[in-house]
Amino acid sequence: MTFIRSEKHNTILFVALGLPLIFTVIILVMFYNQTVNLKHSITDLKTDIQQTATETASLKDQVFSIFDMQKVGDLAKSQGLVKEVHPNYLEVNSWVLASHL
Repeated sequence: MTFIRSEKHNTILFVALGLPLIFTVIILVMFYNQTVNLKHSITDLKTDIQQTATETASLKDQVFSIFDMQKVGDLAKSQGLVKEVHPNYLEVNSWVLASHL
């Protein structure tokens, strides 16, 4: 009994089915790589956001400590400043200023 195989048909079938499969696998690997890179970038950004929030809180604490009323009062006393009980403010007529513009 003789079996006849056509190598030409097998090669065409291999090319017709194999190449799209290989390209599909390559594209899926590329998408997976991009997804992993995106997840790493998101993790890095979250870390940066947390670090920035910590630094912001630290700076706020420093600003609030600078403008603490006790420290401001001590600074005023050390500079010889006196708190004015009845201050006189400079009053300017807004209509006069507006007419000169």
